[in-house]
Amino acid sequence: MYKKYIFSCSCGNYLYANGGTNKVIRAHQKMLYEQELSYVFIFPVRKQIGKLTAYGWGLNIDRRFAGLFSARGIVAKLYELQKQECECIQIHIHHLLKANIRELIKITDLFDCSMKFYLHDYYSVCKQGNLLLNGERFCKAQNGLCSKKECRYCDETYVTQNLAFFKHNRHRLEFIAPSESVKRQWASLSGAPLDKIRVVLHQTLKGEYKENKDDTDTEIRIAFPGTQTANKGWNEWKTIVARTDNPKIRFYYFGIGTERLKNVENISVSFQRDGDDAMTRALRKHKIHAVYLGSIWPETYAYTYYEAYAANCYVLTNSVSGNVACAVSQNQNGRVFEKTEEIIEYLNRESGLQKDLRDWYSRGQYGPMELEENRYLLKMVKGGEKNAKQISDGRRFPRRKIVLELFYRFRKMR
Repeated sequence: MYKKYIFSCSCGNYLYANGGTNKVIRAHQKMLYEQELSYVFIFPVRKQIGKLTAYGWGLNIDRRFAGLFSARGIVAKLYELQKQECECIQIHIHHLLKANIRELIKITDLFDCSMKFYLHDYYSVCKQGNLLLNGERFCKAQNGLCSKKECRYCDETYVTQNLAFFKHNRHRLEFIAPSESVKRQWASLSGAPLDKIRVVLHQTLKGEYKENKDDTDTEIRIAFPGTQTANKGWNEWKTIVARTDNPKIRFYYFGIGTERLKNVENISVSFQRDGDDAMTRALRKHKIHAVYLGSIWPETYAYTYYEAYAANCYVLTNSVSGNVACAVSQNQNGRVFEKTEEIIEYLNRESGLQKDLRDWYSRGQYGPMELEENRYLLKMVKGGEKNAKQISDGRRFPRRKIVLELFYRFRKMR
């Protein structure tokens, strides 16, 4: 381990889990390690073992799982690092889901350095992190206008404790938004001043990819890339597939989902298994003309959009998809619809998608050759901050959650 480190927290173990948030954390850890900065990462764990519920914190040091501990055990481990003359130079909070806020405050109070809070979704201001009313459709309530009568996720106590975490750290806290759209939306919901929110895209776009613009006379290949979940528009995709009656269109699914649909070819793609650029390489290899990114919530970033853009795929989306709709409008590489019915009619129309593809090709617009992780992260941590405060060694406290750790390790090995 290096002598300087970033202390980070999220809702799950990025070493094993998929999803956009974990992809960001993986990229950060790798980038920082290349600059001789270590990554000390914790995540909450809660497991039911018979009639008992066990709570604890998982700990990773760089890319090694170090075990499960109580909050006081985490403090003891941090004290050990301090005795080895290791210092924390910045705190990164990626998610508060499942976290014990009081314990997290006590842990982060050990460090006298700046804190960055990443806005991966809206969970910090709404228990339904995708802003879906009863988990079904986009909730347009702003500034807490929703109520328990309208939505089962409305929980004032929950929001209050998250906002208390922000208030407690307001002297050193900066929010990091991956797009302008989430900056505006989150500021509206949280009441945070815009000058406290910095926009840092997860990736930078390099070069031009000029391939995968084949003729569409005989076949048009359309794919759904990503997770097979309702919030990503999977249900709408199934409706589109079932009701599209255009003999030129061939449907695909790209990802690790197991559900199979009639007339859809599944292509297995995993960034954990195949590398961070796996989706772009797969879309290019199979010469996909267009993708459907139909998220029913305002996406804060959407890796799949940029992966599709880098494969020169035309993007079909809806008006509530957040940064997807914004990016499509900005880059003019797709079409934004209001309703699923409009997409179905568009695909069944002979002059629909095929005409748009030809027009787009004729404009000579291309996606990026490469997507690189944004190295602005290094500027944020360059030089470090103040040294950490002295940490109580916690020797009188239980350090390790042995039973919980054995259960956790067994589940991961299966």
